[in-house]
Amino acid sequence: MSDDPPAQASAAGPSDEGLADPRELLLSLRRLAALQSLTSALLNDLNELLMVLGEQLQGLLSEVDAEHPLRGLVHRLQGVGERVEELARELRSHGREAAELLDDGTEAVDSDLAGPQTAPPPRAPASPPLALIVEDQALVRSYLAELLRREGYEVLVADCAERAQALLESCERPLGLLLADVVLPGDSGPALARELLRRQPGLPVLFISGYPPDARGVSAEDLGGAPLLLKPFGSDELLAAIREVRRTAGLR
Repeated sequence: MSDDPPAQASAAGPSDEGLADPRELLLSLRRLAALQSLTSALLNDLNELLMVLGEQLQGLLSEVDAEHPLRGLVHRLQGVGERVEELARELRSHGREAAELLDDGTEAVDSDLAGPQTAPPPRAPASPPLALIVEDQALVRSYLAELLRREGYEVLVADCAERAQALLESCERPLGLLLADVVLPGDSGPALARELLRRQPGLPVLFISGYPPDARGVSAEDLGGAPLLLKPFGSDELLAAIREVRRTAGLR
């Protein structure tokens, strides 16, 4: 009795030796499609040649009798031409099938070679626009700040042009809006706007005031073309004016 251990059953799966490389299959499909396209073109040329030859022979038949051997040749040429045309149609059909297989195979192989796709990193959320409110009346200043915060703005507030300038010295972000009273302690709102526009051309500017232009020594020309919203105004009127100045500046 033999003491040899029993043979172990193989746990390996089916052999992969017979599996073809998908890139080789793809290359074979390309060659097949090219060959079919070339053969179809040659058959089309042959069919056209047979048609020309048949027409020339048909012209000669008008000069010979009905039993002339050329008549049989013309009929045979016509039959060959019809068969050639049929073969060309079949090859075109097979060529379309090969092209579809080629497209599917190319997509599958490209996907396999590319490996698993990773999703692009999420975009960082956009920073809210930064608004500078310059208003010397505390209640009005608080109302404006709260209204703009509810609209998604980040807000800086100051009660005069000098404090507004000091705030901006430590601010690295560009402004998305200057909302300033026309009449302020010290420099006026328009004077502040001119300085900020020099630093940041295109800055959206909206002036507010309880006085019409020229009533407190500030003319319409001093506003530099920026709109003026007269107090008292409602929140809808103010927000509409802000949207308009930002739209005019190419902002949302």
